[in-house]
Amino acid sequence: MQPTDAQIRERSYFIWEREGRPDGRDWDHWLRAEGELRAEKSVEAAPKPKPRRRTAPAPATQDGPAAAASKVRKR
Repeated sequence: MQPTDAQIRERSYFIWEREGRPDGRDWDHWLRAEGELRAEKSVEAAPKPKPRRRTAPAPATQDGPAAAASKVRKR
C-alpha cells in the first residue's frame, strides 16, 4: 500500500523541522519522507514468522559426583 499525500506531507514537514527548516530542500524532504513511509508499510505488510513448536524437554540426567564417577572408564 502506498502512503497518502497527507502522510508524506506530514513526514516531510517533520524532516524539514528536524533539519533546521532549510530553504530549497522541499523536494529532498518529500522524497525522503515517501521512502521512509514505503519502507514502514512494507515491514508492516510482511508476513509474521510462525511461532516455533516447542519440543519435549531433555530427559533428566544424574548429577553430582556419583554420575561423574560412573562415567570414568576403568582399565
